[in-house]
Amino acid sequence: MFEKWIGVILFLFMVTGLLEVKNGHASIPLPKPSSDGKVSVEKAIKQRRTIRDFQERTLSLNHLAQLLWSAQGITDSTKGRRVAPSGGALYPLDIYILIGENGVEKMETGIYHYLPKEHSMSMILKGDRRREISSASLSQMWMAKAPVTFIITAEYRRIT
Repeated sequence: MFEKWIGVILFLFMVTGLLEVKNGHASIPLPKPSSDGKVSVEKAIKQRRTIRDFQERTLSLNHLAQLLWSAQGITDSTKGRRVAPSGGALYPLDIYILIGENGVEKMETGIYHYLPKEHSMSMILKGDRRREISSASLSQMWMAKAPVTFIITAEYRRIT
């Protein structure tokens, strides 16, 4: 029961923006993303499925970097435009990555914040937090087996 409340509190802090990356955290550079994929957008959309059964394979840092860039990466560095549209280019969405045990090669377990301008990550919490996030997500315990979980939050003060 205590674990569930810790997860709920952690999740609420992240959603409400009370848990933020403070200046001074070390930034972890990511490999350069590719903009030349082998699958068409239409085929990717058609084949998209939610999977709740995970293989025990470690994700490469290159794959994680590509996924992060595909979610909120910069496509125009002079104007700061990203892959995902945003009204007024305010970009209120932030991406956090929960990495579990053996989730990503060369990465510690923990929660990281994706920094699109630098295409890097910053660790904000150490340790494997998959059970807490699973509990906070309506007890969807299948999430505790995912090697990596993307957490998308909105910073409302950017748009209000």
